[in-house]
Amino acid sequence: MKKLLVVLAAAFLATSVFAGELHFGTYFPVTKLDVDSDSDDDDFDANGFGIKFDYTHITDSNFTWKVGTAIGYTRSKDIVDGETKGGIDYDVGGGLGWTFINDPKMTLSLTGNIGSHVMYFSVSEDDIDAKINTYLFYLGPEISFTYRFTDKMGVYAGLGLYYSFGTTSMDIDIDLGGGLKVSVDDSYSTKGFIYMPSLGVSWKL
Repeated sequence: MKKLLVVLAAAFLATSVFAGELHFGTYFPVTKLDVDSDSDDDDFDANGFGIKFDYTHITDSNFTWKVGTAIGYTRSKDIVDGETKGGIDYDVGGGLGWTFINDPKMTLSLTGNIGSHVMYFSVSEDDIDAKINTYLFYLGPEISFTYRFTDKMGVYAGLGLYYSFGTTSMDIDIDLGGGLKVSVDDSYSTKGFIYMPSLGVSWKL
């Protein structure tokens, strides 16, 4: 993950020498995951919202590349006994592709993206302390549309659909009473899908 962050940071810094388009808005990540644990019910679903930022560059030949990051709040009922619990969602990624519509008023682009997605939950109740971390690598398509009201300012909407795989680590302590405690500290192979719609404002550099 550190190598991916370094590569994306270098690409982002390089954008200062290019004309491009900045997107800033909100995103609504939805994860549908399968955790390879010993449990009979090993589904791990979560959904949330947050802020998202990306830089998109379209060349004269319509070849397109982009880098971006997002952070937000996520919630799941699969942490403790079907109760909704909140956590942190973080995403960083980039992609290459093509822009099919590219005129002064609008753009329509399709990119193949790769990235890293992290979810973190920490729960403390009377009889349980749990920390659950999911680290995912993903790849898949993203389509994005921009409409400009002026030469510079506009709005955008995007939708990414990604296949993901990685690990989920669990550190859970349960107090059974009478001085008895049960601890679970393990990591499990995880795979599934991430759906990532987003919308916001755009600014052409």
